[in-house]
Amino acid sequence: MADLSALSQKLIANGWKRVKDVEPVLLGMGGTIEYVSFLMDKEEFISDHELGRRALRLQVSSSQRDAEWLVTHQEMLVECPEDVRYIFFPGTEWEHPNDAHLWIYLYRTGKEEKWDIYAFWMDFGFSDEHVRLVRLPQVTSP
Repeated sequence: MADLSALSQKLIANGWKRVKDVEPVLLGMGGTIEYVSFLMDKEEFISDHELGRRALRLQVSSSQRDAEWLVTHQEMLVECPEDVRYIFFPGTEWEHPNDAHLWIYLYRTGKEEKWDIYAFWMDFGFSDEHVRLVRLPQVTSP
């Protein structure tokens, strides 16, 4: 388990299994992060399953490893709009034996505006208020 993140180790120790994990984007070589709204037209709320489908369609299905990289490189998030408090990463999904599912997200906390990583139950659905997905810069290796 040495190569697993602390969050992954904690989830596995509590019976969770990673059931989906897209390849992370190669970060750290420039580019701009795009903060993507996921509601369409006059929608006010969508289900977690619809958010997952929409993330794929919008090409913003980033992974837990992307979130973990961003937590350690918070300077990449300085351009995030002030009203955004949550950034979801639906490219990684965890499942518990009781059939519960989790997604990974970053949450902006405190006066210092620090981002921390958490896991979120998928059964609630999403409004657009304070929540975004991210389109990470696609960088090719030299």
